[in-house]
Amino acid sequence: MPNNYRPISLLSIFDKILEKIIASRLLLFWNNHNIFNANQFGFRAGHSTTLAFINILDEVFQILERGDMSLAIFFDIQKAFDTVDHSILLY
Repeated sequence: MPNNYRPISLLSIFDKILEKIIASRLLLFWNNHNIFNANQFGFRAGHSTTLAFINILDEVFQILERGDMSLAIFFDIQKAFDTVDHSILLY
């Protein structure tokens, strides 16, 4: 569906190189100083959505083995950014 795609920003080669350098330096700093939460899976190498799903399943199974109940609520916030009034956001 065309609605699932966002516009691509056009950057010069210099901007793309600078963006990659800054992103790699930030990730290195955050990893070295343990700034990421252990449950942070997005934008990290080796932390896929599959691993996030396995962690959730493991947590639920541990709760059930103790005889407790488990409840999960999932929100689909698709296009949430698109519903924001951009003039207010920019202000």
